[in-house]
Amino acid sequence: GRHASRGDGDARDSATGPADGTYTVRPGDNLWAIADAQDLPGGWPELYEANKAEVGSDPDLILPGQNLDLGLGDPAQDQVAESAG
Repeated sequence: GRHASRGDGDARDSATGPADGTYTVRPGDNLWAIADAQDLPGGWPELYEANKAEVGSDPDLILPGQNLDLGLGDPAQDQVAESAG
């Protein structure tokens, strides 16, 4: 079969993905590509906000091996927190 290569890091190929709600950065990745590949609501800005402690002050500088929280927490838990107020 044919295989198309994007040439840049392909966030879709990561062994660590939405199953556990985290993503391990690979060489060539960027926040936009990760957010796009994982269909994250809010896109890369939301991904960056959720991971500022890991990423640091520059969203354009992510390093291979960093573990990012994809923000895919249990929606039921989020609802409980919102209705508890």
